Amino acid sequence: PAGWHEVYRKATRRDPAQRFASAGEFHRALARPESPVAQAPALSLEPSPPTPLSLALATQKKKTSMQWRQRTPIKHPSARVGHAMAYDSHRQRVVLFGGQDDSYVFASTWEWDGGNWAEYTPSNFPSPRSDHAMAYDSRHQRVVLFGGWDGSGDNLNDTWEWDGNNWMQRNPSSSPSRRSDHAMAYDSTRQRVVLFGGHDGGYHNDTWEWDGNNWTPRNPSTSPPGRSGHALAYDSNRQRVVLFGGVDRSGRFFETWEWDGNNWKQRFLPDSPPRRDDHAMAYDSNRQRVVLFGGYDDNGRFGDTWEWDGGEWMQRIPSDSPSRRRGHALAYDSNRQRVVLFGGLDDVGRNHFAETWEYGP
Repeated sequence: PAGWHEVYRKATRRDPAQRFASAGEFHRALARPESPVAQAPALSLEPSPPTPLSLALATQKKKTSMQWRQRTPIKHPSARVGHAMAYDSHRQRVVLFGGQDDSYVFASTWEWDGGNWAEYTPSNFPSPRSDHAMAYDSRHQRVVLFGGWDGSGDNLNDTWEWDGNNWMQRNPSSSPSRRSDHAMAYDSTRQRVVLFGGHDGGYHNDTWEWDGNNWTPRNPSTSPPGRSGHALAYDSNRQRVVLFGGVDRSGRFFETWEWDGNNWKQRFLPDSPPRRDDHAMAYDSNRQRVVLFGGYDDNGRFGDTWEWDGGEWMQRIPSDSPSRRRGHALAYDSNRQRVVLFGGLDDVGRNHFAETWEYGP
């Protein structure tokens, strides 16, 4: 270890998934075609897969002035996967916590200011974990963290807040159950952190909201099927939380859903990113687009960039791009008008990345 503040926990394999690096790897393996569990029949609410014609038409929309650019900061977090990021708009910093590599699960806190990464050494901090979720609560000026996998076989259900100086554990009277590979986004209109789904032996399809003091379960009449490895982002222009993708025991999804604060609604679209999980999304408030990058399916990792404008998905092909990966994290720096990407696991599942990329004009 580099120091007391870079806290590591040896990543032990849990039975019966000893050959997988995390709980997330294990349940994703259940969804592969060769898995007996994956062969069980399941009801699908998905639209028909994109046809060659529809994909060809979508290709006409791919040109973009937006570009990915790799940054080369002097200091940066070590290579990792399964970390989480959120943008603190008050302090104008992207906050990163946790993650794992082949040997360790991390409990380090880092911030990106647009030029360099800085590691923080708070007196109090969450335990080592990966596959957790974070979102920035702009009303209370706190980054909110929930759950994750502890690296020794258990999922977590603790709630923490970061104020830029220290982590504070919260003790709400009600809380979502233990889980990992869930997703969160902050609804700035309703001033609530929204949490959906996740995995802990089964696939959750519950919706929770955090108001700064307590978690409240919501009971919408319509809800996406249970899943993990999906992504959420809040479209502040349309006042909707957008959900895409994920995985359950029957396979991976390419559904698009939206949460309006009361109910979930599935959007049926002629074109869509291919089915996947372990991708990442962030909302570009300047251009009013949800940006999606990467992810994983049975054939490997993705290295594609898509944008959602509330009516359609459009694939973008910038002149340069991060390589194929999954388990990375995205956050939108609204001050600099850049989507920031860090980390991930490569196409063959052997190398963890310590790269920083930005997507912008």
